[in-house]
Amino acid sequence: MVKGSPELTYAKDKLEKTRWDDKESDAKLVRKIVTSGITLLKNEGEILPVRKGKVAVIGPNAKAKVFTGGGSARLQPAWSSTPWEGMVSEKPDDIDLEYSVGTLTAKYYPLLDENFTCSDGSVGFDGWHYAVTDEGEQAAEPVGHDQLYRSELRFNNFARKGLGEHWYTELKTTFTSPITGVYEFECTATGKYRFWIDGKLEIEEVDYEEKGTAFYGNGTKEKIVKLNVEKGKVS
Repeated sequence: MVKGSPELTYAKDKLEKTRWDDKESDAKLVRKIVTSGITLLKNEGEILPVRKGKVAVIGPNAKAKVFTGGGSARLQPAWSSTPWEGMVSEKPDDIDLEYSVGTLTAKYYPLLDENFTCSDGSVGFDGWHYAVTDEGEQAAEPVGHDQLYRSELRFNNFARKGLGEHWYTELKTTFTSPITGVYEFECTATGKYRFWIDGKLEIEEVDYEEKGTAFYGNGTKEKIVKLNVEKGKVS
């Protein structure tokens, strides 16, 4: 609050101003800024640019989408692409790209990405919110539904008519495996939760006795599930 500025503190709500209608022109401007800042290596010995053969791309940031802003300043971008997506879409036909995550240096596993989709095929998760009955059980019917874009969820000051002080949120998503091998899922929450894969209960966190470091030290200790997957298979 700015002392002595009631015209700001008590101003009426205004419509949020966005540039959604200008996203194509914004995209062109961003691409121009990015390409203008690129420094190309000198092409000596006909090594660059690479036009055929195998190219190895190593590192988690090749497939990471990084946006300006975090925490309370985090916004959902109108569009985005990763370095890997750019290379795949623009590479010459005779280039064979290979990717390896290399070494993960982050404290937590990466958030779930575009391999996870809602029931309508869009990227993200379907979330249904259920009230708690007088017997402490989940109500039979939800009172609200959201499509969520990130696997990191925080319901700050969240309220829905009919939910009450305590409620259940059920998340569902379809996973299309990008690899053949072992895929690891890591879970934590500020409270009780259950984690299912293909109808099988993989994790049941109901005691909430041992805390981890997520959610400012209020989350449960992280638990990992390993799943044998096949590229292109849906779960």
